[in-house]
Amino acid sequence: MRPSAVLWIIAVLLTLFSASWQRRTGPTHPVKGRAEVAGQTLSWTFERTHKGAGDQEVRIKAPAGVTANLEWRKHLGAPEYTGVPMRRDGETLVAELPWQPPAGVLKYRVVASASGASVTVPAEGIVTIRYTGEVPAPVMVTHILLMITAMLLSARAGLECFAREPRFKFHTHLALGVLLVGGFLFGPLVLKYAFGFWWTGWPIGTDITDNKTLVGLVGWLIALFAVHRLQRPRAWVAFASLLMFLVFLIPHSYKGTGFEEPVPPAKPAALK
Repeated sequence: MRPSAVLWIIAVLLTLFSASWQRRTGPTHPVKGRAEVAGQTLSWTFERTHKGAGDQEVRIKAPAGVTANLEWRKHLGAPEYTGVPMRRDGETLVAELPWQPPAGVLKYRVVASASGASVTVPAEGIVTIRYTGEVPAPVMVTHILLMITAMLLSARAGLECFAREPRFKFHTHLALGVLLVGGFLFGPLVLKYAFGFWWTGWPIGTDITDNKTLVGLVGWLIALFAVHRLQRPRAWVAFASLLMFLVFLIPHSYKGTGFEEPVPPAKPAALK
């Protein structure tokens, strides 16, 4: 097998690991669990993101004889919870969280009771759900594919340091170009559809997803300077590749866009 093919295989494996890590650790991943109350088993899958219009349905699988209340409050709002009795729908109990405008955040939990006993689920006592606008599928899919490709090309550029005759300019241009299109063209477009903002990172905000993309860009801009101006750019290309890998280990949407103060509900607005 050619050395270049080996480097591509390693780059693919690193990218798959990074993408899988973000998927499994991201704060938008549903919360699943099981619990018991009065000897009866409960199970649930609680969502942590809501897209588009309409209320968010919350369901918990519970045997007959179990009742439950859905309790929720606004993020950073009054500490008191609003209780909503859950109604039975076959083998499940169901209630709805009220719709919030894009970037609105609610915290919620379910208190289940049976035979005088009660249990709060999930065990940690709280689920945070963030509301977003509906992002057109072509825009979202293109953004995701471009960012995964940027991660792949970044890893491959770093591995080029092990090549006998490295082509640092070629791989740096590829990695930087795809990162610019995926992160700074389609990224803001996704953000605008989802939350109504074009950018929420530095210097106007503290959104970690935007900021980690910006850090990756800075690393590759330094590498771009190095491959054009320095005789030995190897260390800077390796630095940019490693930096990109590390920042993209931070879960996607970690501490993502959300209102710092409760806001009154409003109707979803079209992209302007």
